[in-house]
Amino acid sequence: MSRVRNILVACAAVAELTITASPVRAHHSMALYEFMATTLEGTVQEFKYTNPHSVIVLKVNAANGGSAVWYLEGDPPATLDRNGMSRTTFHAGDRLKLLVHRLKSGQSGGIWSIRTVLEQNGHEFAGHQCVNSADRCNPD
Repeated sequence: MSRVRNILVACAAVAELTITASPVRAHHSMALYEFMATTLEGTVQEFKYTNPHSVIVLKVNAANGGSAVWYLEGDPPATLDRNGMSRTTFHAGDRLKLLVHRLKSGQSGGIWSIRTVLEQNGHEFAGHQCVNSADRCNPD
């Protein structure tokens, strides 16, 4: 009887781990974003150096003369720290050029990573290891 009980306890433990691990996998899914990256140029409205993800709020001028505010989710502060960035890397008013993966919904939002920041205030962005690589760490 105790062997059957041990097997049931083991099965229950596996089921519990499977159920509780599902939200973690869903949180990191790329299903919301387009596969191909888009280049955005705009002015930083706000840089949020927060967990679990940093955020750049970017005002982008549209071709029709208007503008849109983009909410771009990025790497967590620990990743940014390891790559030489800090909460003072980007400031309101900075001009950025970066590659983003847009939301599939068409809303003004997406994701960015440290490897995809190309320019800051008209100069090559020098805050990460990919700037000097021939292929910019494969941003395409």
